[in-house]
Amino acid sequence: MSLKKLDYGQISLKVLRLVILEPLLLPFNIYKNALVKLSNSKAEDSEERNLSDDFPLYIWFLGIFNAIIVLTYPLGIVLAIITAIYAYGNGFSIFLMIIIYTYFAPLAYGLIREIYMIPLKGILYLKLISKK
Repeated sequence: MSLKKLDYGQISLKVLRLVILEPLLLPFNIYKNALVKLSNSKAEDSEERNLSDDFPLYIWFLGIFNAIIVLTYPLGIVLAIITAIYAYGNGFSIFLMIIIYTYFAPLAYGLIREIYMIPLKGILYLKLISKK
């Protein structure tokens, strides 16, 4: 590949998007996906509906991670307000630190959930294929 054919403007925009924009939007996307998974738990193609008889504890465990992700933002905001009110000094900086941690906390919980979800998705797809 010749260096003349590379679009450096497009490359730099993609790098900036991946390095700056995506890490800021990813926690919100994980939060939104957890809300969708909890609200669609009774759908025909959901893990809970198809695999709850075979793996009830595993399905419950993944549901707990979705519930933790959903509770992260409301509990984090309440914790930040209470901590800032009762802080001896620098209440606003403590408030901001807790809010920033709360915003990025779904990344950690989402990563753990996804690691446990990989084998479950394989089993789910095999079961759906076998029904056809």
